Amino acid sequence: MSESLLGLVSGLPYLVIDVVALALAVSRWNKHPTVSMFVAVGVAIQLFVRGLYLVGPSLMRSFGGVENMRLFFALGSVIGSVGSALIIAAVFAERRDAAGPPQQRW
Repeated sequence: MSESLLGLVSGLPYLVIDVVALALAVSRWNKHPTVSMFVAVGVAIQLFVRGLYLVGPSLMRSFGGVENMRLFFALGSVIGSVGSALIIAAVFAERRDAAGPPQQRW
């Protein structure tokens, strides 16, 4: 099995989660625009990094070897972390300070 195919198969569960999160963010944009924006941008960043991870290793091998590949994955990690941070920020966005006890909405 080629490395790209193996990478695609191993990343498939995360791809499904990202696509579902993006669809939910877009579908709820009118109700919660700030939260949806954080989720959509965070997921888009993570999808971009996952795409780079699929094609990056073969490109790095042909353009500079192991040192460039380490830098590539380090930068990918930092960029992916920004996406994760935006998704975490969405959890706390648009919260209102409540004077009383928390209300259950379900």
